[in-house]
Amino acid sequence: MRTFVIILIAMAIIGGFVGGEVMDMPFSIMGAFTGFIGSGAIMLGLGAYFTAQDQKNDDLPDDVRDVFDRMITGKENPTKAEILEAKRRFHGVPPKPKMPDLKLRNKNSPLAIILNSLDTLKSEYSNNDVYAANAVQDTFEAAKRSIKLDKNELHQYLNIDKRDPAEIALTSLWNVSRDTVASGGVHFYRAALSDRGRGYLYVFNKTVDILLEKGFIDEAEAKGNKKAIQQDIKNAG
Repeated sequence: MRTFVIILIAMAIIGGFVGGEVMDMPFSIMGAFTGFIGSGAIMLGLGAYFTAQDQKNDDLPDDVRDVFDRMITGKENPTKAEILEAKRRFHGVPPKPKMPDLKLRNKNSPLAIILNSLDTLKSEYSNNDVYAANAVQDTFEAAKRSIKLDKNELHQYLNIDKRDPAEIALTSLWNVSRDTVASGGVHFYRAALSDRGRGYLYVFNKTVDILLEKGFIDEAEAKGNKKAIQQDIKNAG
């Protein structure tokens, strides 16, 4: 903006002297005014033009856009992230601040204890079936996120309600796997799970079995859980 004002003042002065020369005067106010207005109009017009051209880049053919992407990044086959970073630098946009790497500083905190219990349980879900293995991985990651979101209640669960860390971890796995199976999103068609859906059903049934083995539920509750999930499967999809 400062440069823009300096240029306008300079052009006004030049315009005044040129106008004065034409009108046989030392300095022409009209010439200065004309130089000021004319220069401002030209610069604003150019700014609008280049802004419009920049906005039109989204409509460029793919091959032309590829050329610009290579030019701005200096790479033959730039990734999307590299292109965005190069454009950010070109336009002088400051980088977004990185989110801090949140680590568990207190290994004895309720959150750390329950997440450790969750990690310990994972080996019991080992399965050679690719769909079951993927479902195990996805369910454990989702359960971990859920536990972290509930971290304010974990002290209540552990120290006041005196719940076992494994029970809390298994409950989270139960919730995630059940919700996924019952959602209808992993069905092949109504009342029939896809291969991916059967992977999540494996996680659910395995979780119920472990809850029973560890004494957190009884035989009747285990059977009721497995019967209920079958009904959910029939109702969804």
